[in-house]
Amino acid sequence: MLPFFNQKELVVCSNQSQYQKYTSLLEKEGIGYRTKVRDLSSPSLFSMGTRERTGTAFQKVNCQTIYTIYVRKVDYERAVHVIIV
Repeated sequence: MLPFFNQKELVVCSNQSQYQKYTSLLEKEGIGYRTKVRDLSSPSLFSMGTRERTGTAFQKVNCQTIYTIYVRKVDYERAVHVIIV
């Protein structure tokens, strides 16, 4: 949807309800967005097997997923205004 060089990070959140609130506000205003979801409980390509060694002990369950919302640079100011208001 959006080329990576033409986008700007709008918000990072770890709460799914907050993520849904932001995306519904953007959709209501007709602002296109892209989402990157990162699961902190799964191992990455560079640290294979870390979850198996350390497990998920002492990790907060509600903070295991990080949502990053990106918008086009031309829509950034409008998107910030929509989210703040």
